[in-house]
Amino acid sequence: MKPSVPPRSCGALLAALVLFAGISSLPAYFSPDSFFDVFLESSSAPPYPPANGVGVNLGAPGLPFTPIASTSLKLNSVSGSPATVVSGSDSGGGPGDAGLYSFFDIFLESPMTISSFFDIFTEMSLPGGAPLPIADTPTVVWHADSFFDVFLECDIPGQGRQAVKMEFRIPTGQTAQFAAPPTIGNSQPGVNSFFDVFLEVAPFGGPINPQLPVVRVIMTGSLGWPQPWTVPGNVTKFRQNPDPSIRGLDVLDSWRTNEGPATLLADDFICTRTGPVTDIHIWGSWLNDLVDHWPTFWVGIWSDVPRSNNIPSHPGELLWSQQFSPGEYRASVQQTVPQEWFLDPNAPPAIIGQDHQIWKYDFFPRNPFRQLGSPQLPKVYWLSVVTKTAPGRVFGWKTTPDHYNDFAVYAPTTLTFGPGYPMPQSPWQVIVDPQGRQRELSFMLTTSQRWACNKDFWNPWPYALNNVRVVLPGPWGISGNFNGVTGGPQFNTFTWDWNATGQTLMDWSDGVVSQGEWVHIGFEGPGEFPPFLNWGWWNPFMGNWWGMIPQFSIGWQGLLLPAPIINFTNILPIVPSPTNNLFLSGLTIEYYTNAIPLDSLNRTTTRSPFRVDTGISIPSPMVAAGGDTQVSVPAPPPEATHAVVIPTISPVNEQGLPNPEFASVDWAMVPLTQELPPTLPAAPVLQVPQVAAGNVTLTWTAEPGAIYRVQTRTSLTGDMWTDVEGDEIAGDSTASKTVSVSGQTSFYRVLGLTP
Repeated sequence: MKPSVPPRSCGALLAALVLFAGISSLPAYFSPDSFFDVFLESSSAPPYPPANGVGVNLGAPGLPFTPIASTSLKLNSVSGSPATVVSGSDSGGGPGDAGLYSFFDIFLESPMTISSFFDIFTEMSLPGGAPLPIADTPTVVWHADSFFDVFLECDIPGQGRQAVKMEFRIPTGQTAQFAAPPTIGNSQPGVNSFFDVFLEVAPFGGPINPQLPVVRVIMTGSLGWPQPWTVPGNVTKFRQNPDPSIRGLDVLDSWRTNEGPATLLADDFICTRTGPVTDIHIWGSWLNDLVDHWPTFWVGIWSDVPRSNNIPSHPGELLWSQQFSPGEYRASVQQTVPQEWFLDPNAPPAIIGQDHQIWKYDFFPRNPFRQLGSPQLPKVYWLSVVTKTAPGRVFGWKTTPDHYNDFAVYAPTTLTFGPGYPMPQSPWQVIVDPQGRQRELSFMLTTSQRWACNKDFWNPWPYALNNVRVVLPGPWGISGNFNGVTGGPQFNTFTWDWNATGQTLMDWSDGVVSQGEWVHIGFEGPGEFPPFLNWGWWNPFMGNWWGMIPQFSIGWQGLLLPAPIINFTNILPIVPSPTNNLFLSGLTIEYYTNAIPLDSLNRTTTRSPFRVDTGISIPSPMVAAGGDTQVSVPAPPPEATHAVVIPTISPVNEQGLPNPEFASVDWAMVPLTQELPPTLPAAPVLQVPQVAAGNVTLTWTAEPGAIYRVQTRTSLTGDMWTDVEGDEIAGDSTASKTVSVSGQTSFYRVLGLTP
């Protein structure tokens, strides 16, 4: 949405028209990989921008970003010379990376005076034009190297307060420089925020280089990563706690100077239960408490290379990774501590500062990694993290007093935006502090159940359709989507978001479905199988439904009852008519001991269920609009964790007869059990302690993946036991811990815990 402005003079309008003609031939303006629109204007007086302002469309948003509808830029010259012409270019973040690292350049196509400035006017809106208020005046962070950052905070309905970072740089080789920190001005009519940026030609620097942009503006941030409702029954799969004591360290996990290599860290963990890693949590701090509130994280999971001879275990093959940009994770201060030291592990290891805050970062993968371990065959993986920070900001991953298997490792790497994970540039090395102590890192991995839904959508009307929308009540989390090609067209663009009332909207577009054609799409997320409000063909220009095909909503919870029942509700229509009736012509249920990938839920993929129920009797197959029907089904097998419910649905014509030639098929994967938390391990049995060199080593029977805590006291009587620092996470059928003997008589015990 452009800012509303009063009429302006013809002279300024002509300048804007000339600018439009000059930039319309640049194909870069229409790249599909950026999340914002830029309106560039050349003028020497307000109001800004003109009513027919020059629009430079930098592309449509991609999952999961909320677009900024408009950003207004105006360039002024304080010398009173004719208006300077502005043009731009955009390199974007690559397909599917909308907003991760988008930028545009400002070139000057007429000479620049010795002292010039341009004003930044910012107005933001949601899709459809609803205003998106900027919460406060922009926060400006000034740097000494001809570079500064502007942070804009915005209040997004259903998502809370989010932020966008605009980074202003003078490219290397250009003779201009920023003369002083930007001056924050007052809001103008129709503009939510504005500030002046002063430029001057560097003394003795010569003329402006017309081949280089005078200013490059880099925009990062997603304006919100919608978080789902709290998923009940999330289960911890692995945990190593942060060390808040003076013995705790923060290990460099970013670059130090924003130039040269960064430091990549990794630590190992054990899996004893197959399942997805739906949440990843790490603890960390910022060097000298200088916090970057909008860093970018790369998180990876690797295979294990076991210890061999003198080579410690370390990550092997990268199995899964994701880049988490600002807005795609949660961040909070968990604890303030008196003091902790900050370690650069690169040889020789050195303490480079201190900090006083423990931050917790929560990551929610879009396509979670699936672990494959079991109690009988536990499997070892490695978690790695590296962080891109703003200049002068340095992140460290917090150490832990807990111990599992081998120690954490580090390697140098290069940070670049775009596809791919920052890989180690030299062999992994064990993290060692200046006193020679090897260290481990604090993190937690959790899991929840997964649901999925794939559907056929067909077009019965004599005109083409190109948008499908699905609406869920409430802020559901969507972790993936699927657009399968089953002989029909394919949608190239998928977006999802929450609207102002908290509903979840999913949209597929950039495809054309003609009369009689089908498209197959799906989506998935954590927790229970969701309800539906609507799904069908959507007209985004009019903001309404094209004409709905009635669809079923599946009520699967009845499968858990002693007498299992599945309820089907005809959730449409908008306009009642006989054609809004549905006919449930068939029902199949498949049972599995694990979740099925979303892209396997279709008619062409071969699946391997351990039981299939077909020929299920449907007493009332005709379902009127808004009505429902209940179908009794055989009891699920006790070992089943997921069911795939596959109804065949036929629309009904005006004569009240089903149209089997237009029958569609749904595939709904529903969890049958909650993810059960690990049970307490069997009581550990202590072996004979070994005493040597002032230490006692305790060894006991263990279960892989279980946590054990050693406690001590100096008397057999009384109730008070003292925890020995650091828990032990068993990797085998035995575990051990070495404790320093203080010289007095001590008694020890070992407790078995769950993560």
